[in-house]
Amino acid sequence: MLNGIIKLFYTEVVKNKINNLPKEEYEINDQFKKIQNISYKIDSVVFAILKIFTAIFILLVCYKINVYFAIGAFFIEFAYIFYKKSFKTKAESEISTIKENINKSKESILKEKGKRDISFLLSILLIGLVTGFTWVLALCFFVVFAITIRDIYANFKNNL
Repeated sequence: MLNGIIKLFYTEVVKNKINNLPKEEYEINDQFKKIQNISYKIDSVVFAILKIFTAIFILLVCYKINVYFAIGAFFIEFAYIFYKKSFKTKAESEISTIKENINKSKESILKEKGKRDISFLLSILLIGLVTGFTWVLALCFFVVFAITIRDIYANFKNNL
């Protein structure tokens, strides 16, 4: 009993101390963010320089092999830069589209009837597992499953 009283007193003191802590962010987090931004900038600059040196090295090796081969490699590198720029904008637009789709309410896709059908499917599945799936239960399961999928697809298609 004495241990319970000490534990209760200790937890109340700890809760009180935690509640009295300041709610604002600490300065160390801001300093860490500044250091993180600086290291990110340094890494991106070093990586860009490394890519430039790699491209120049490839061009020099191609030039040692053949002049025309070096010109072709230069055009390929140049085309890659434009492809990368266009791919980046396309990828950003696709990511924003995916984010918008994720933010859509799931209620619009799964209506009340769909929820009821899914719970009915789970009930049939549990009964089937207990009884060993007679052919009648299996037939009911597949019929309800097909109707549920059709309803969910129809709701999904209407929301697009």
